[in-house]
Amino acid sequence: MLQIEGVTILSFYPDWMHCKSLGIDKPLLGSTLYLLIHYVLPGTVEGNLQVVWGHIQIEYDRQDTENRFGHMRQSMFTTNSQPKLKGKAAEVKDMGPVMLEVFRKLHNPNLAIHQKILIVLEGPTPLRFY
Repeated sequence: MLQIEGVTILSFYPDWMHCKSLGIDKPLLGSTLYLLIHYVLPGTVEGNLQVVWGHIQIEYDRQDTENRFGHMRQSMFTTNSQPKLKGKAAEVKDMGPVMLEVFRKLHNPNLAIHQKILIVLEGPTPLRFY
């Protein structure tokens, strides 16, 4: 392509989907979901999953999120090695700001570990630069 007259390296425009690694976002978001569902909320795992999913849907609407997960199952973020959110790049990208607000609503502000998780979700992280 660089042999075409007028085309230089400055003609190329990288987009987020092809330049950003989801290596940080997927474990961060998956771990946050896992923590909320298995440790923070007091109900059963399945009940807690429904509660968190309800909050996610509210935030999707409030933030007018373009790329949304259609549903949520434990298998979407639970793996043998570590929690890691599965999904399309656009869905994961748009889940960052949503998960920040969901965690804000459900976390315990008196726990130091929850305060640290909130700091990571708030940024500056890749979640804040889209």
